[in-house]
This record gives sequence, C-alpha cells and structure tokens, in this order.
Amino acid sequence: MQTLKNGSPLHVIGAMMAKRTEDREGKALVDMCREVVQTALDAGADAAEAFALSERGTSLSIENGTIGFSSTGDDFGIALRVLKNRRLGFSYFTDMGKAGDAATEALALSRHSQETGYLFEGASVAAHGVNGIDGIYDHKVERLDSDDGLDMVASIIGGAREENPDALVSGGGVSFGRETFAIANSCGLGVAETGTHIGGYASVVMKAGEDVTTGFEFDSSRAMGADFGDIGCSAASLATRSLRAGRIEPGTMDVVFTPSSFSQLLEFITAPALCGDRAERGESFYSGKIGAEVAPEWLSLRDDPLMSGGINSSAFDDEGFPSRQIELISGGILQGFLYDGVSADKYGKTTTSNGMRAGAWSSSRSFKTPPGVRARNLSLKSRDAAASIDTVSDVRRGILVHDIMGAHTSNPASGDFSISSSALFEIREGEVRGALKPVMIAGNMAEVLKNVAALGNDYRNVPGSLSFTSVYLPSVRCSNLSVTC
Repeated sequence: MQTLKNGSPLHVIGAMMAKRTEDREGKALVDMCREVVQTALDAGADAAEAFALSERGTSLSIENGTIGFSSTGDDFGIALRVLKNRRLGFSYFTDMGKAGDAATEALALSRHSQETGYLFEGASVAAHGVNGIDGIYDHKVERLDSDDGLDMVASIIGGAREENPDALVSGGGVSFGRETFAIANSCGLGVAETGTHIGGYASVVMKAGEDVTTGFEFDSSRAMGADFGDIGCSAASLATRSLRAGRIEPGTMDVVFTPSSFSQLLEFITAPALCGDRAERGESFYSGKIGAEVAPEWLSLRDDPLMSGGINSSAFDDEGFPSRQIELISGGILQGFLYDGVSADKYGKTTTSNGMRAGAWSSSRSFKTPPGVRARNLSLKSRDAAASIDTVSDVRRGILVHDIMGAHTSNPASGDFSISSSALFEIREGEVRGALKPVMIAGNMAEVLKNVAALGNDYRNVPGSLSFTSVYLPSVRCSNLSVTC
C-alpha cells in the first residue's frame, strides 16, 4: 500500500478529499434552495420548500455482443412547493434565473388545490438531527470514467463466453454515477446528501437447433464490489441450462421464487397495497386489516431506508423527514401503512418518511414531480432461523422460477395476479431437474404471503424495475399456487 510522508494511506487521503468535495456540493445546493425559498416568500408565499437534485452518470449498452452506445451526462433541477392560504402549489425549473417565474407559477397553481393542514418539516430535524447512512457513497464509483465502463462491459461479455463459447450477450450494459440532493424550507430545514450507484445487466441468448433460450443476471449496488464477469457467466449458465425444456403437468403446487422474481410481486402488488393513501381510500387488499394475521407468525416485512448500502437508503426522505425503519408486518400481524407528509396530515397519521419524488413508472428520483408515498427498501425476513433453509429440499412437486412477467398489470386493490414465467425448472423430491417450457402462475398476493413456507439464505438487493421501490430478500417458497401451461 502506498503512503504519504505522514503515514496516511493514499486511498484514505483520496476518500477524505472526495468527502470534502461531496460536502461542498451539498452545501452549495442547500444555499441555492434557501435562495429559492426566499424568492417564493418575497413573491407572497406563506411558506416554501425547495428541493435540488444534481446528477452525473455514465451508461454503456451491449447489443448483440458488442458495445451499443455510451453516454455521460449531467442533470440538474430544482422543485418548489409553496403554501398559500393552506393550499399547496408546485413547480420546477433548471435555471436559477427562472426562480421568480417558478414561484409565480406555484402560487397560481396553489389556488386550484384543496386546503390542507400540512406544514413543511424542520422541527424534528432540528431537534434530532440526521445521521449519515453507511455504504451509500463510494468515492471510487465517482472517479470511474467511460474507459472503466468499457472494461466492465468486456468483463460481462467475456464471462458469458467463458461459461459457454456459443453464448451471445444480446443485451445489457453497465451504469454508474453520483447523485446529490438537498432540501431547504422556510421552517429552518437545510439538509443534503450524496450517494453513488453502480450496476450491470446481461441478457444472453443460446441456440441449439431450433431451440432458443434466454438467460439473464444483474448486480446493483451503491459501492464498488461487483464481479462483472460473474454477471455474464451467470446469465450464460441460466440460458444454457434452459435448453431442451420439457412440460409440466398443470396443477396446484409449490413455487420457489428467486429473489429477482419474487421482488416483482412485492414491488407491484404488496408495496402499493401498503401505501396509506390507497389503504385509507379502500383501494388495498389490506384496507381495514391493521392487527389482522396476514402472514406466518415467523415472517416480517419492513421498510428500511436506514439499511447499510440499501438502494434507496438515505438519512431523510424527499420532504426532509428523518428516515426510520417501519415495521409493516411483524409476527405475521399487519402493523400499519406508509405515509408521506401530505397523506399523513389528511388521514390524521404521522409521516413514516416515505415522501419520495419519483414518477409513476420510474425507478429513479426526479425533481419534476412532487413527493408521493413510495416504499423505499422493503425487507422480507424470518425471525426463526429454522424457517431460513434450503427452499428446494422439502418440495415434492413444484417449480423453481427465475423470472416473471406481467406483475405490473396486477391489481393492488384485490391482490389477484396472473403472471408468466419463461425461465423455470422442475422440482421433484427435493431436487431441481430439467428446464420447463413457459407457464402461467395465478394467485392472490394476500394468500401468497399467508402461504409462504420458507425463506432461503441467498439475500440480495433488487432495484425497482418500473417503480422506486427496491427489495431486499432471499428466495421464497410459496405453497398452493396454480400453475398452467
């Protein structure tokens, strides 16, 4: 290890310098937000809040085994919310010279909104402060450039070909970058945070005569550590093992979901059903069921934005409320729902720090939308070590599902779903056997959670696919699901 004359390791010095840069950018964004808040107050707002977002990222795609495109870019914008006569108005802009126009627009729009008792937050942060979250910023990620991205892409392609020389990485890519966001309001709040992200994905096609299969793999993290060669290797392995698929006799059986497949059921069905605004309106299969038994007594589900290295971990939400863990299901009992500041005020609740700025079909933070209720890091766990086992060994007849399609079309109000899977394997007498042709799986998510029989020990972070919600979970075995060809 190289050191300086004072004995400090060079990587430690580099991290300290990156930290100072991170702090300077955050402070600059807070200062901008405070300037915007004052502009809004001068324009006649009773109270105001500004949210600034600064991003820099690099993406490289893979198309048919080669580099498709690469791009590096920056994005910046500020969102403004105002309160006037107990009514909220919203606008956003990308040029500080437009702050006055944004204030005028937000005030004009506030006249058309409903009255609210909502107030911008500052008191709890001032009283309790916010603590940084471990594992969400890595200065090594911020220092990566497009050449590093090319090496990662080459590793994905090389890993696939090493696993099987006939493997074609038909799609995928890598992305990495840095995001800093800041919030300031007229109640004295002024906070900022910087995080990094890095990830890779591979979709591999295999052909054997007229038989064509696809395998896939991904990794998503806040810090360096992924082996991009393993991403390609795992995708090629799945595609290779999926050749020569047979058929399974339809029926009701056990289904073992991998983390990436079960995460979509949680993302698109369970997470929306646990949002307080939906539940209070009767649009959730959990409406009116707080205190009811909704899962096995050993199962718990929490939203954990304080998770070290969590994909959506941060010290505070996008309204500035300090983050905290929320027990949604504990001991199999439904404990409560998720709220942002506005919905909490509307229904006489306390915010759970789930006010996040993301579009309806977007997995990333955006300054172009006001805060809404979003689950952040859903975590599915067992309090019983005996329930965390090999999820396959006790299955007499069932299937192992690596992917599902169609979960986003399910209805969170009823919990009913009908999904398809094209990457799956038969399980017989506790052993994974041959690949299977695509099947349909139907069920009801409320019943699925009640019928969770076991959790594995292969935990991983799975980012949202079409929503902001990420999930931390292992493989999940569920009983009594309908499987048809």
